[in-house]
Amino acid sequence: LGQLQSRSSLTPRYPFYYLDYLEGMARLNKLDYTAELYFEKFIENFKGQNYIRSAWQKLAWIALLRGDTVKFDQTMRLVQTKGASVVDEDKQALNEAVKGIRPNVFLLRARLLFDGGYYSLALDELLDKSIRSVIQSKRDLVEYSYRMGRIYHETGNLPKAVDYYRQTIQRGRTEPLYYAAGAAYQMGLLYENSGDWAEADRAYHLCLSINTPEYKTSLGQKARAGLNRVRKMMPKT
Repeated sequence: LGQLQSRSSLTPRYPFYYLDYLEGMARLNKLDYTAELYFEKFIENFKGQNYIRSAWQKLAWIALLRGDTVKFDQTMRLVQTKGASVVDEDKQALNEAVKGIRPNVFLLRARLLFDGGYYSLALDELLDKSIRSVIQSKRDLVEYSYRMGRIYHETGNLPKAVDYYRQTIQRGRTEPLYYAAGAAYQMGLLYENSGDWAEADRAYHLCLSINTPEYKTSLGQKARAGLNRVRKMMPKT
């Protein structure tokens, strides 16, 4: 965030509006709602199509986090009419808008904090409430398992990470969500990094076998790259 903020002191400079989008994300990832100003600046000034839908989605999220569900719904409708769907972030935003999905606020806060690298705060967010008070649907339950797995993975508690990843796959592999495929990919990374090539191979294959409209392109590319790495390490038979 500091590097993004310091760019304003550089003169002369060519306007690179994608950096406004990135600063908005950096601020939102620590639940700083002044991120709204940067997403609005990006939308107003950027003449391209990529990340426009994602930026509108983030503005809708900020409204939701502030408790304004009316503004959330209004802003999500704009996701369907603005920008394009080339990059995964825009595809995911459009999918959420078309389906009329309203994120669970507690899970959204944990997701944003995690993405910003604030792992202990993200875990506190999830553990501060009882599961029954947080979970409102099967989608929430699948996402909850995934978020817990990701947090434990990044903080080095690998047995708990694997347990939550497996719960995510079991609960979500037939759902039109990316969590199960994402969990399988993360298990592949975990096993690959621990030198268990066979389990990593199985996990990457599992990731590719799960059909998801969300982040399909990037997850598929990452899983295939993982398979290529693992196959080079596996003993020849």
